Amino acid sequence: MAAVAVARRVTADKYAKPEIERRFMLDAVPADVADAVEITDRYIDGGHLRLRIVDAPGAAPVYKLGHKRRPDPSDAGLVMHTTIYLTAEEHALLEQLPARELRKTRFRVDVDGRPGLVDVLHGSNDGVILLEVGFATEAEARAYEPPSWVGAETDLGGGDLAT
Repeated sequence: MAAVAVARRVTADKYAKPEIERRFMLDAVPADVADAVEITDRYIDGGHLRLRIVDAPGAAPVYKLGHKRRPDPSDAGLVMHTTIYLTAEEHALLEQLPARELRKTRFRVDVDGRPGLVDVLHGSNDGVILLEVGFATEAEARAYEPPSWVGAETDLGGGDLAT
């Protein structure tokens, strides 16, 4: 039986999930945050890979390898994100690669009926508090007016802040 070559089109974003979001600076952690988790991110040198540990109270650590890519480098609002869940052993192996680290406490928060994430950064970024608000469409993100307690918008991401 002769082998038949099948042409398959594989795109860079075949397995990636689009994330449409806007980020803002905060002066303080809002009073109504919930579900605190500790996150350690390692942004591996030379690419777009992020190694992550998520520690939630009363739960086993979750290990992830993520790939984040902006289709348009000038547009911080759209990121294509792929995640692979790892074992502790796989994480330990990849943790040996040179990387920049970012530690933060993450909370969930309601922002006028919209889900948001508040990140309180640690280490060399102590005092930095970020709010991330997600959207279903780019038009929805563009039209969004944040509440008055939200500070200036920023395009800084974790990789920019990692040391």
